Amino acid sequence: MHVRKLLPAAALALLFSLPAVALAGTNVGVEETVRAFFADTPVMSAIAQCESEFHQFGSDGSVLHGGYKHRMIGLFQIAPLHLPAANALGLDVDTVAGNMAYAKHLYVHEGTRPWLDSAWCWQKKMDAASNDESAKLVMLQKQVAHLTAVLNALIAAKNSS
Repeated sequence: MHVRKLLPAAALALLFSLPAVALAGTNVGVEETVRAFFADTPVMSAIAQCESEFHQFGSDGSVLHGGYKHRMIGLFQIAPLHLPAANALGLDVDTVAGNMAYAKHLYVHEGTRPWLDSAWCWQKKMDAASNDESAKLVMLQKQVAHLTAVLNALIAAKNSS
């Protein structure tokens, strides 16, 4: 139970420590922000690339809508059925930060299931990356660092209660 409460706060803290997207309403810096935020889960960067080509905004500066009936929102093409849950968490999926944070929430609770329609694309990207030995080592190192941080947070939470 403590992990669920810590995760959104930890995700938001990480978001605010990342370099801000250069210009609101543009996609400048979005790819770099996504890759940094999801460094420990590269599949999420592959998903963002396949879902929106790292675009949160359309060419006119409005929030990108695509997918079925052009109702999916932003970078991770968040479905409208998720809006009540995102709002309850205080996340605005119309923003880069809110879209990434809610995608992280979905991934933690459902894995890649919300993006199965684009699996044909992001699985190819992950397969190509897994063939690169140095990329495998970097991914493993990031996973070990992430797991170490999570375990340290759990130990600290246990010791403080």
